[in-house]
Amino acid sequence: MWIYCMIVFHYRSPVIDAIPRKKEVMKVFTKEFVDTVNWRSTALTYPKFVDLLPLEEYTNYLLEGLLISGGSLSDSVMKDANGAIVNYFIASGAMGNQEILRIGNILLQIFEVGILK
Repeated sequence: MWIYCMIVFHYRSPVIDAIPRKKEVMKVFTKEFVDTVNWRSTALTYPKFVDLLPLEEYTNYLLEGLLISGGSLSDSVMKDANGAIVNYFIASGAMGNQEILRIGNILLQIFEVGILK
């Protein structure tokens, strides 16, 4: 599904403008990256998706997807998802605690909703 989203971001005719923070997303997912990446390689794609975590419109959905992937039966997918989140926390710590607290609160909300279902 993510590959279709990325194709939409670079679809030229007609232009699709109703994508939240499209310019920022396209800085992360450049046309060159979208055209050349092996989308089945979580080691290549998860770090890119994690770069979108600061964009509040995408944070919850990305974290839910990474948490589900982190619980995967596939060792490589699990390691790549966990590694991407851990690396983001390390990078966020260098910028200050606000982002870590924001992400932590969202993770707690995701777990609370999951437990109550």
